[in-house]
Amino acid sequence: MAGEEIPIGRSDIPGEDLPDELASLVQTAVSWTHRRWRTVAGYDGLGYGALSLLHRLLRVGPQSLGELARWEGVTPATISQTADRLLDGGFVTRAAIARDRGGERLKITESGAAAAQHWIDQGVAWIDAALADASDADRETLRRAAHLLVAIART
Repeated sequence: MAGEEIPIGRSDIPGEDLPDELASLVQTAVSWTHRRWRTVAGYDGLGYGALSLLHRLLRVGPQSLGELARWEGVTPATISQTADRLLDGGFVTRAAIARDRGGERLKITESGAAAAQHWIDQGVAWIDAALADASDADRETLRRAAHLLVAIART
């Protein structure tokens, strides 16, 4: 029924109870949401890591492998492997950096931008569907919580 309050304090996952302590509850919620996101969103056989990298390039523009590795929290070797797959698939190209800085950056292509946007759209559609029956109060609570989670992620 539209406008219903979201049930609080229960889990529909057998054998998993939600923790009472706030930090544990937030960690559990973020972990479950992330896990679900990875199963919901996909594009043309690309995995979560590749799509996340494309999303970053779509949002901020060309990035070096080092910048992408720091953002993703992985090793440069991991980013390099992902970048090679994206290069082979035509989702990114290499762009030279000015001589005084050396190196190169990855730049998203049209097909890479389409893949990233499709991934974003899938995630938004999943969340919109999950919130279809949420009350205005729950939507506002979630909006505030989302801003707080972004602030936590930036620490």
